[in-house]
Amino acid sequence: MSRHGYPDKTFGMFVNSDSLVRIITIRGTKPKNAYPYEGGSGAEMILQILFAKYFSFFLYLYG
Repeated sequence: MSRHGYPDKTFGMFVNSDSLVRIITIRGTKPKNAYPYEGGSGAEMILQILFAKYFSFFLYLYG
């Protein structure tokens, strides 16, 4: 990280019991072109709905 100009800090990543990185895939409900790189309000809305619906699960992950 230092080599690329970032501070010499680490950040936490979710890992499973085998210490492998845990990746959560969230699939959108619309076609890919509904989630452009500019803006992001479509993707943000999907995430807000998921956080509200599965709050206890995300609290467990991030808790």
